[in-house]
Amino acid sequence: MRAFSTPMIQLYTGAAEPSDEFPVVEPIAQPLGEVDQAEWLACRETWRPFPSRNPTSRQEPFTLPWFEEVEKRRYARHGKWIPKYFEFKRHRGDKVLGLGDGLGTDWVNYARHGATVFHCASTLDSQDAVRRNFELRGLMGNFQRGQLAALPYAADSMDVVCLSTLGGTIPALAEVVEEAFRVLKPGGKLLAALPAKYSAQFWSGVWLPWRRMFSDAPEDRSSYSVRRVKRLLGRFAEVNWHKRHLRRSDVPHLWRWMLLPVMERLMGRFLVIKTFKPVAARGALRMAA
Repeated sequence: MRAFSTPMIQLYTGAAEPSDEFPVVEPIAQPLGEVDQAEWLACRETWRPFPSRNPTSRQEPFTLPWFEEVEKRRYARHGKWIPKYFEFKRHRGDKVLGLGDGLGTDWVNYARHGATVFHCASTLDSQDAVRRNFELRGLMGNFQRGQLAALPYAADSMDVVCLSTLGGTIPALAEVVEEAFRVLKPGGKLLAALPAKYSAQFWSGVWLPWRRMFSDAPEDRSSYSVRRVKRLLGRFAEVNWHKRHLRRSDVPHLWRWMLLPVMERLMGRFLVIKTFKPVAARGALRMAA
């Protein structure tokens, strides 16, 4: 792997006038980590396995060209669905809360299109990287570090909550969903990409059972079927889902002749979810209290 120097960055929310939503944060010199940490974050952002055979980008880590190349890789070919289903252009003026560890590529695109972006990450490395990504593009954001199952935001305060780059194992997802429900305004929207149970990997095991016979991999309990997702989102209304994200290399050789868009809808890697907090949720919660 190519060696890179580790940059020192200044952590701050931006150059605009301070406000309740964008408080002043004193600059703190903070290293973002070694090359392996940068590549780990880039692989998570582009949904590639880590360690990868080739680096995600050959640019200097945590520079603007590096972030731009990672962004290009995230939305290329198999990731073209992301801007459409995460609705970057539809939330100008809305408060969008991004949950997940990564580089904040999606949150950058919400901010570009006029949304007020909030981001909560569970790791310092991810939080610093997202801040850096916003800083280099001249964008504003409000950044908090905390547990996703105990969000540091008021109830009924967000228009949109987006779950992305959560990784393969999502601890206490039911608690994260409850917190998303709490902070969403009545009528607010939850967008999420969750690992799909019936993906190409699952069907490869069904059609090619000898792969499972000679595999030491434990059973995957971090993926989600539509039924499991609907149970998880039981308090929400209008659960809409699509299956997306598939590379042709993920498909068994015998089926690679089929159209990739068709195969993606059958065995894509992610369930893309859109659902809403009921408008009457505020009144119902008050009555229950």
